[in-house]
Amino acid sequence: MKPFRILSALLICCFLYAAPSSVSKAAAVSSGLYEITSVTSDDFVLDAKACTVSDTEFHTLQLYDRLDVNQQKFYLEEMPGGSWRISVLSSGEAITFSEADGGLSLSDLIENVSLSTRKAQSFILTDAGDGSFYIQASDGTYLTLDSSFAHRGTDIVSGEFTGRSNQKWRLSKTWISNTDHADTDLSNPYAEGGIYEDLILTVKTDAMRDMLSAQTIAEWFSISDEHALVCDTEAATAFVQSLADQYNTLENGREFTTSLGNTITVTAGNYGWSMNVDATVSRLLEKIKQNGNVSMEAVWSSTGKVFNEDGDIGGSYIEVDLTNQKVWLYRDGELLLESSCVSGTYNDESRKTPEGIYTIFYMQSPAVLRGADYASPVDYWMAYNGNIGLHDASWRSVFGGDIYLTDGSHGCVNLPDNAAKILYENISIGYVVVTYY
Repeated sequence: MKPFRILSALLICCFLYAAPSSVSKAAAVSSGLYEITSVTSDDFVLDAKACTVSDTEFHTLQLYDRLDVNQQKFYLEEMPGGSWRISVLSSGEAITFSEADGGLSLSDLIENVSLSTRKAQSFILTDAGDGSFYIQASDGTYLTLDSSFAHRGTDIVSGEFTGRSNQKWRLSKTWISNTDHADTDLSNPYAEGGIYEDLILTVKTDAMRDMLSAQTIAEWFSISDEHALVCDTEAATAFVQSLADQYNTLENGREFTTSLGNTITVTAGNYGWSMNVDATVSRLLEKIKQNGNVSMEAVWSSTGKVFNEDGDIGGSYIEVDLTNQKVWLYRDGELLLESSCVSGTYNDESRKTPEGIYTIFYMQSPAVLRGADYASPVDYWMAYNGNIGLHDASWRSVFGGDIYLTDGSHGCVNLPDNAAKILYENISIGYVVVTYY
């Protein structure tokens, strides 16, 4: 590519992504009293939040319904160099940007202020080209609607330039009202009449469909003394914890129908579903910032193969009945193998095979199993719980019965050679193993 084409391409990129030039048509604005409206909606105006039922003096910028009160009227004063100071008519406070405080605030308007304070209260108005203006703070950020759409109580923040409508403001000449303040404290957005009053949140997986209404969520929120909408995260956490208590299988165990037709409850092991409560709460609090029917998946710390009304084991698993010394192999619900076995020595607690639900995590053929006092070559090694696994045992000629009570293994499940071979050839890493007494 020729040099001048490269330069042209770079200039085009800079034009597309750069913030608007400070050279603007803002000179058309003169010092005076204005109402400031977001271009996203004519229904709401810039408002210095007030609470008439409290003595607390705490004002921040938000959008609110037009009420013809002086807290919604702003005096624009042209400063030397073409910048502007914007102050609230009702209180005289100036919109101030503070890097130390991390954004916008309303600060007392003091004459003969320091250079740093004067700079923090200076803004540049830049024509957006459609009759609206960008309002740029001293650090180069812009007054930004903290939402993609305008609604009652929307916060105003400082943000990097995007050129989107939530950074554009209309300035309309206005007048002094007979009323300085009106109660424009935040309303609960989930209560009747709120912007999220029709929210229905569904937390779901294949096995769960739990719905949360706006009316319930409304109970989680309150207005603080500082006039901020505050969420009771403990209430949100309690809701998510109730789901975890209901659906966790790793901690709670689950019912299992054995090959002999008995229904038992299997606990322990390292296989199953376990909800990450904190992460799910965080996701939920983000998802509820909208209206209508909304769905979300829970966040899981541990997952299983399946999760439906039939449980989390599915139709492919190895079943080990430690009492009857039997092993079954199922794949997609079909029985592929039934065999006798010898498990860990039951009367020796250190060698007893633990029960629970696990998954195969390591396979090797052939292998040598080693312990403190033995080294046993095997053809098929399938580990599922630390150093405990299923394998062939050529040193045994008899399997099943009561052998395991006094002459069992060191904890593994011993199988006849052919059974171990069939098992090894029909499973893979991650295959579920159900063991029980």
